[in-house]
Amino acid sequence: MGGCTVTTAFPLDATLQQDWQTALNPLLGIETPLRFHHDPNAACGIMLEMPGHRLAWTLDSYLDGFGEALAQVLNSQAAVVADDHARP
Repeated sequence: MGGCTVTTAFPLDATLQQDWQTALNPLLGIETPLRFHHDPNAACGIMLEMPGHRLAWTLDSYLDGFGEALAQVLNSQAAVVADDHARP
Protein backbone atom coordinates (compact mmCIF):
# COMPACT_ATOMS: atom_id res chain seq x y z
CA MET A 1 0.00 0.00 0.00
CA GLY A 2 1.29 3.47 -0.81
CA GLY A 3 1.54 6.24 1.71
CA CYS A 4 -1.28 8.32 3.05
CA THR A 5 -1.65 12.08 3.11
CA VAL A 6 -3.33 13.90 5.97
CA THR A 7 -4.47 17.41 4.99
CA THR A 8 -5.60 19.99 7.51
CA ALA A 9 -6.41 23.68 7.42
CA PHE A 10 -4.06 24.21 10.35
CA PRO A 11 -0.59 22.75 10.80
CA LEU A 12 -0.33 19.73 13.10
CA ASP A 13 2.55 19.75 15.56
CA ALA A 14 4.88 16.74 15.87
CA THR A 15 2.91 15.28 18.79
CA LEU A 16 -0.37 15.29 16.85
CA GLN A 17 1.35 13.85 13.80
CA GLN A 18 2.71 10.99 15.92
CA ASP A 19 -0.75 10.47 17.46
CA TRP A 20 -2.20 10.08 13.96
CA GLN A 21 0.52 7.63 13.00
CA THR A 22 -0.02 5.60 16.18
CA ALA A 23 -3.81 5.53 15.72
CA LEU A 24 -3.79 4.58 12.04
CA ASN A 25 -1.14 1.84 12.02
CA PRO A 26 -3.36 -0.80 13.68
CA LEU A 27 -6.35 0.19 11.54
CA LEU A 28 -4.42 -0.08 8.29
CA GLY A 29 -2.83 -3.34 9.33
CA ILE A 30 0.67 -2.29 8.43
CA GLU A 31 2.92 0.62 9.21
CA THR A 32 1.97 3.11 6.53
CA PRO A 33 3.97 6.29 6.18
CA LEU A 34 1.88 9.41 6.62
CA ARG A 35 2.59 12.71 4.93
CA PHE A 36 1.10 15.77 6.58
CA HIS A 37 -0.02 18.66 4.42
CA HIS A 38 -1.19 22.03 5.65
CA ASP A 39 -3.61 23.74 3.25
CA PRO A 40 -4.69 27.14 4.60
CA ASN A 41 -7.41 27.29 1.91
CA ALA A 42 -9.03 24.07 3.10
CA ALA A 43 -12.24 24.23 5.08
CA CYS A 44 -11.95 23.49 8.78
CA GLY A 45 -11.61 19.76 9.19
CA ILE A 46 -9.29 16.97 8.18
CA MET A 47 -8.85 14.73 5.16
CA LEU A 48 -7.04 11.40 4.88
CA GLU A 49 -6.16 10.32 1.35
CA MET A 50 -4.53 7.16 0.07
CA PRO A 51 -4.47 5.63 -3.41
CA GLY A 52 -8.09 5.09 -4.44
CA HIS A 53 -9.62 6.33 -1.16
CA ARG A 54 -10.50 9.58 0.58
CA LEU A 55 -11.94 10.01 4.05
CA ALA A 56 -12.83 13.52 5.09
CA TRP A 57 -14.63 15.44 7.77
CA THR A 58 -14.81 19.12 6.99
CA LEU A 59 -17.12 21.91 7.98
CA ASP A 60 -18.27 22.12 4.35
CA SER A 61 -19.15 18.41 4.17
CA TYR A 62 -20.85 18.56 7.58
CA LEU A 63 -22.99 21.54 6.55
CA ASP A 64 -23.87 19.85 3.24
CA GLY A 65 -25.03 16.75 5.12
CA PHE A 66 -26.89 18.84 7.66
CA GLY A 67 -28.64 20.76 4.87
CA GLU A 68 -29.73 17.53 3.19
CA ALA A 69 -31.04 16.08 6.46
CA LEU A 70 -32.90 19.29 7.26
CA ALA A 71 -34.48 19.36 3.80
CA GLN A 72 -35.67 15.75 4.25
CA VAL A 73 -37.26 16.56 7.60
CA LEU A 74 -38.94 19.70 6.28
CA ASN A 75 -40.18 17.91 3.17
CA SER A 76 -41.61 15.02 5.21
CA GLN A 77 -43.33 17.49 7.57
CA ALA A 78 -44.76 19.39 4.60
CA ALA A 79 -46.13 16.11 3.20
CA VAL A 80 -47.81 15.30 6.55
CA VAL A 81 -49.38 18.77 6.74
CA ALA A 82 -50.56 18.55 3.14
CA ASP A 83 -52.03 15.09 3.81
CA ASP A 84 -53.84 16.36 6.92
CA HIS A 85 -55.40 19.21 4.93
CA ALA A 86 -56.45 16.86 2.13
CA ARG A 87 -58.61 14.75 4.45
CA PRO A 88 -62.31 15.70 4.77
